[in-house]
Amino acid sequence: MVERGSPLLVLTALHLSGMWLLPLYFWRTRRLERRARGRPGCLKAFRWISRRSVLLMTWWADLPSAQGWLQDEGHRAYLRHAGAGRHVKGWVELYQPLPVSLHLGARGAPALEEAAP
Repeated sequence: MVERGSPLLVLTALHLSGMWLLPLYFWRTRRLERRARGRPGCLKAFRWISRRSVLLMTWWADLPSAQGWLQDEGHRAYLRHAGAGRHVKGWVELYQPLPVSLHLGARGAPALEEAAP
């Protein structure tokens, strides 16, 4: 359940079978990050690259703007291209961050036993 008016994190992830694909997906992810920053409702965009993984994390002001990003033609083409090859596995996840007071390590955060439903 997504609370109305709370920010959302959309994680777009690629796992590459080898490092030889990394330059190609680095530049494609950079273009996608710039495209996300230009959309209304985007609060922040950040890409993270490792040897065989490429992550694009985008924070959105609300659910409609996050859904708009998921339906964006550039975003869909990025995932479609990644899924077309057998050397790349791509997926998308949508998260609603916890309130700051519930993050582990935060001052006054409940114990794990108390936080579990």
